[in-house]
Amino acid sequence: MLPTPSTFSQAENVWVWDSDGTEMFFDKGEPVLFRVENEEWIDQKPTIVQKDSAGNVVEERDTAWRVIVSQS
Repeated sequence: MLPTPSTFSQAENVWVWDSDGTEMFFDKGEPVLFRVENEEWIDQKPTIVQKDSAGNVVEERDTAWRVIVSQS
């Protein structure tokens, strides 16, 4: 996920983040530095086929691990 406000520059063919009037370019193939602020672990239920009232298989599983980061 890109920081807001970010736009895609067709001329440069890159994503650009406007940080208080300063354009920061996310160049293709270049590393992006970030700080891990938090980790969220979500317990996963065993894989059991769940069906709705019509008999269709319902499979909604959240991610098991989420990393919250910040950039500066």
